[in-house]
Amino acid sequence: MKRLANYHSHVALCGHAEGIVEDYVIEALKHNYEEIGISDHCPVPISWMKEELYNIFWLNQQMTEADFYEKYLPQFEESINKHKNINILKAVETEYIEGKEAYYKNLLMHLDYLVLGIHFYESDGEFISSYGALTEKDLYNYALIVEKALDTKLYKILAHPELFLYHVGEFLPIHAEITKRIIFAAMKNDVYLEVNANGFYHQKYPRKEFWEIVKEYKNVKIILNSDAHYLKDFHGENVKKAVDFAKELGLNVSSKIDF
Repeated sequence: MKRLANYHSHVALCGHAEGIVEDYVIEALKHNYEEIGISDHCPVPISWMKEELYNIFWLNQQMTEADFYEKYLPQFEESINKHKNINILKAVETEYIEGKEAYYKNLLMHLDYLVLGIHFYESDGEFISSYGALTEKDLYNYALIVEKALDTKLYKILAHPELFLYHVGEFLPIHAEITKRIIFAAMKNDVYLEVNANGFYHQKYPRKEFWEIVKEYKNVKIILNSDAHYLKDFHGENVKKAVDFAKELGLNVSSKIDF
């Protein structure tokens, strides 16, 4: 399984992963990667929502703003200075909360790119989880928040874009409609849609019906990432499954991101 790059993985600072940046760089070198981007969950200010929701969404476990500057970024500098035979990129995975663009722009000033991961979002004025059973209105709001986020031009990758299908059994016309809106937003804003290997743990994604629609659009950009939270998953069995999944569907997956 030849891989040249990976742009989405985590470190222990997120509270539900292991390792530091150097550990994943060593893993990438072991498997002859040419480029690695680490994109741990970015800090979310507690002032943005009620404390109960903040804890429900695990945000209290993630790195703080102080951690970002004092622990996370220095990990990159140490590895970048140490390893000259692999390109190491700095990133974070962020949610998108409308009106907070200045915060995300400030983070990006210290990074190479941002990954958008919609784990929760506002629907009718309330924060809801993308992992929940979404109503029709929630589904449309998921598409809307993706469109608004990508229109900011802040993001390079949309992680696990089919997360809105997490509790969906039968794939219906409304799900195809949401899928197409996401595809169009990605193409419009030059954003890569991610085939997420970590989804095989949940057996909920990658979702075949979603990607069968994606492959109909030749101009959409696709990248395959491990979303590793543990070192064994950086180039492990789930990555192999994702590679096989992409090949079976005939997806045109980029070996590297064009920055």
